[in-house]
Amino acid sequence: MFTLMRRISFLELRKHLLRNLLTLTGIVLGVAVFSAVQAANSSLTASLRDTIDQIAGKAVLQVTAGQAGMPESAVDLIRAVPGIRAAAPVIEAVVRTGDASQGNILILGVDLAGDRTLRDYRLEGEGDEAVSDPLVFLAQPDSLMVSGEFARRHGLRTESTIQLATAVGGKRFTIRGIMQPRGMAKAFGGNLGVMDIYSAQYVFSRGATFDRVDIALEDGISIDAALAGIREALGPGYRVEPPLRRGKQVESLLAAYASGLFFSSVIALAIGLFLIFNVFSVNVTQRRAQIGVLRALGVTRARIARMFLVESLLMGFAGSLIGIAVGTLMGRGVMAAMAAVIRDTYGVQFQAERLQIDPFWTILSVVAGVLASLLGAYLPARAAARIEPAVALQKGKYQVMYLGENRARRFAGLLLMAGCLALGFNPWAKGLGAQVVIYVILFVGLALLVPTFSHLLAALLRRPMGLLFGVEGKLASDSLVQAPRRTSATVAALMFSLTFVLVVATFSASFRASLSQWIGSTINPDLFVYASDSITVRNFQFPASVGDELRAVPGVRQVDAVRLVNIDFEGKSPLLCSIEMNQFLARSAPVMEEGSVADLLPLMAGKNAVVISNNFSRIHGLRRGDTLSIETPTGRHPFAIAGVNLDYSSDQGSLLMDRATYKRLWRDDRVDVFDLMVAEGFDPEAVKTEIQRRLSGQRNLLILTNRDMRAELTRLTDQYFAFQYVQLLVAVLVAVLGIINSLTVSITERRREIGILRGLGAERFRVRKAILLEAVCIALVASALGIVSGGIMGYYSATSFGASINGWVFPYRFPYDVALLLIPGVVVVALVSAWYPSSLALKTPIVEALAYE
Repeated sequence: MFTLMRRISFLELRKHLLRNLLTLTGIVLGVAVFSAVQAANSSLTASLRDTIDQIAGKAVLQVTAGQAGMPESAVDLIRAVPGIRAAAPVIEAVVRTGDASQGNILILGVDLAGDRTLRDYRLEGEGDEAVSDPLVFLAQPDSLMVSGEFARRHGLRTESTIQLATAVGGKRFTIRGIMQPRGMAKAFGGNLGVMDIYSAQYVFSRGATFDRVDIALEDGISIDAALAGIREALGPGYRVEPPLRRGKQVESLLAAYASGLFFSSVIALAIGLFLIFNVFSVNVTQRRAQIGVLRALGVTRARIARMFLVESLLMGFAGSLIGIAVGTLMGRGVMAAMAAVIRDTYGVQFQAERLQIDPFWTILSVVAGVLASLLGAYLPARAAARIEPAVALQKGKYQVMYLGENRARRFAGLLLMAGCLALGFNPWAKGLGAQVVIYVILFVGLALLVPTFSHLLAALLRRPMGLLFGVEGKLASDSLVQAPRRTSATVAALMFSLTFVLVVATFSASFRASLSQWIGSTINPDLFVYASDSITVRNFQFPASVGDELRAVPGVRQVDAVRLVNIDFEGKSPLLCSIEMNQFLARSAPVMEEGSVADLLPLMAGKNAVVISNNFSRIHGLRRGDTLSIETPTGRHPFAIAGVNLDYSSDQGSLLMDRATYKRLWRDDRVDVFDLMVAEGFDPEAVKTEIQRRLSGQRNLLILTNRDMRAELTRLTDQYFAFQYVQLLVAVLVAVLGIINSLTVSITERRREIGILRGLGAERFRVRKAILLEAVCIALVASALGIVSGGIMGYYSATSFGASINGWVFPYRFPYDVALLLIPGVVVVALVSAWYPSSLALKTPIVEALAYE
């Protein structure tokens, strides 16, 4: 085997260096995108875990009561449990600094007098001393300690001041301690500050509650025993878990977004697979005489197949290693983009300073690249092994044989597609695993049909190409017809690139159509007054009394108080929205999938009843009339489902509840956002300005008009899909490499034809024209098949596959604008891609071309 590799394979690799480099680039790009996405995801997850672990200090358990907060009385109950060495209340918030260059900072509100047993607060310049006099620190409500790294990064010293955005407006704090760079001070990338917990309660609008209580145990006390004691002391409605478990909710959100990117990165690898298939198919065609001689000399079929597979293995391994290196360089940018999307979409802040390379995903990226290379080369290698020596030495026979294979593949492709489309919508296949399998089989079915339809469309192009462009047009379409193996692989790579661009565009168009319906029916207040800095981040809340201040503003006709909290329900974190149902239903007409709007108020006003979103209904298999059980601070309570509505508040599902019920069961009257209706004759912009004049000095405010809100929702939607489009552009780039590769091979195979044309007096521009028109034919065939394939897979994705991820089923909207723009765009890209191969054709000496063969 080594002799064959040394004397044949390595020589072939050098002989067709350009073609192999283009193929290698396809593998590199596919692996780079795959590894960059996984490295970014691993880094953000590790950053989250590190922050939680560093802040936890010596705490082995943490007690929370959801986003409603823990009452102060719970701390004394916990401290009274036998075996508890320390129970320290904590308030935690990521806030914006007054200087944009300083970025966000994680602020911990703690009781310094008792918290030092859990966390290290040693300051710079104090040796091993902790905070020397915490009482002095506590006595000054504007006191703040920051990490040494944050202080050095921004030129801060003791007694320097820093402005922070708080729930009661911008406040200036004095730095009265700089922590040594160890333990907790390294959390959140070093952007950490510590203040007194009671000051934090005021500036972060926590009222008489804490975010959590951190617990340390006496020596010899088991965690299980402590858990049982704490739960018994507190009763229902509290969650007791190790610190790292607290990040599971955020990790699930990160994983949900990363899964979409994972599929997109796999697409780039899949497109590279067709590129590899194309190259090795052409290799087999070009080396048919070589294969025939080897077979005649006694080389076995198995050794012939192994020779091609080893070549693909080497190429895949080399491309994967380079791809890992390129992916590492791309990873930081991908990580920043993912962090921005997660922050803006889910309101979760990350501060990942460095890219962490996960060995598991690194090895998997290499395996994926090598596997894609082997899969791409398998069929050509098998075909090479099956060639009879006599047939292999007959020029042109191999391509004819390939056409005969299409019948079985066409039948298999149609069967797979019909089966997938029939089974994909059955209830048994609603799980993500089943949907992924069906999606892959649908992909394979379409791939099997490419040779038949690409050959058919290429033949149909001959007449119009001849009428429009003369003999060069006929030569271009004939080249595709005469080389079906090379043509179908190139067309398939470009076709699937366009297919997945259209799939994402279909998702986007379908989602926007449904989102527009939801916005029109529900998002109809004239003004939205948020306590936090964005519509997704909920660091701060208003006290309920702010509602009275807003009602006193001239022009305000109606004020609706809205509280938004994420709850735990069967492993998910759906969004619970509480609002005054009587006022909400007076101004809105929610789109109901089950139940009627007229029945909601009698069923829900002050009662244990909810309206669930359509995706929550599908995720958990619940319908109108069913009952669900929710853990609240006052215990676990049953809730009747009054209806199912269209809602896009959360991809984890959402529940709508009357505010009176929420206040009664959660013991929380704080408000995240006030929805305002403006009286007739008043300008919302003028009312907004008046609210800012009255409250901006007292409260942190974000005020959006209805138009602003719609624009923000559109921006978030665009941002969510934008990164996937960037990934798919990489897949298109891989397909473009396939065009360059295919045309380069086409020129090599047609040297004699080109030489004859030149010898008969054909001008150089006519030869170039024929090559460029061949690229146009490839683009047109791939565009036609890509639009049809994109329509099929887009329909399945929007109406079935998407429901397995987040429960949403969208009304199907085909993106006609994107499809129409793709055709000229792909033609232009194909022409640009063909320029170098056409120049290569013109450089071939006529005498040498005629001597070929």
